[in-house]
Amino acid sequence: LLNDFERDQLKVIFVQVPGYHPGYDLARVSNHVQLIKKMAEERKIPFLDYDLERITPINYESRFFSDVGHLNEKGSDAFSRLLKTDLEKLFM
Repeated sequence: LLNDFERDQLKVIFVQVPGYHPGYDLARVSNHVQLIKKMAEERKIPFLDYDLERITPINYESRFFSDVGHLNEKGSDAFSRLLKTDLEKLFM
């Protein structure tokens, strides 16, 4: 799929959404994120990691999560605003 995107000159950005850190298995997430990070580096794809590198208060607000790995509506709204800002910076 990434080869098809590259061939079609489509810009790809990987995003790891935030998880709720007080209840999260960061070791498991770290393994997953490291695989994505390696692929991103090899293919020169921007990677916005909001679990391990771009930790924000969202990661610590239980009111933003339906469970430790999934944002609820409030969390999705807060994260979307943050992501919008960061994506704008990438394209400026």
